[in-house]
Amino acid sequence: MIRKIIWIIGGLAITVLAFFIVDRSGSIWPAVITASIVGTIFIIGFAFRWIGEINSSLNRKAIILVLAVMLLGSSVYATLIYIDSNNQHDRLTHIRTHIEKEILSTYVQKPLLKTLRDYQTSEDAKQNIDETFYARYDSLVQDRELMIAALDESDLTTAFYVYKANADTLIIAGESSILDAKSGDFQNASGAQGRFEMHGILTPKGISYERRN
Repeated sequence: MIRKIIWIIGGLAITVLAFFIVDRSGSIWPAVITASIVGTIFIIGFAFRWIGEINSSLNRKAIILVLAVMLLGSSVYATLIYIDSNNQHDRLTHIRTHIEKEILSTYVQKPLLKTLRDYQTSEDAKQNIDETFYARYDSLVQDRELMIAALDESDLTTAFYVYKANADTLIIAGESSILDAKSGDFQNASGAQGRFEMHGILTPKGISYERRN
């Protein structure tokens, strides 16, 4: 009996150790899978080691059958949970991507629309687009960065920059650190490299948008 207890304690210790020695920084699943494999191997080894001590052949077969059903059921259940977890991760990623794109579009569009309205309703026929823009937003521009997004700075994934401003053109660049970019070598408006970037372009003819990276 004491030997069985030692086996059980040893098996639990090895299983727990297998869980904690695997890197869990990216996902907990590798650690869970590793511990599950180690635990399953231990259970099978433990069962076959001690089932031999049971005299009744019928009882041995019954225990083996129950053990097999339990292991199979646990494996199927764990697989379903793993698949569902991956599906949830994909859905959350899709939702966050959609929200991020909406944030970029909104905060790029907002200053362009207001500048266009001010430009078209200005009583000064000689006023340029850049003058119209800076008349409203000069206090919000710091080293070309446009501080218009009222976001939590601890989770700031977007940034906005005055990419170009002259008499007849205003370009606002929006960057994201989580959206997939086309090229890792692209030089962003912020000076960063390889980030997603879109431009909102204002001219006397109206507003257009383009993805740069």
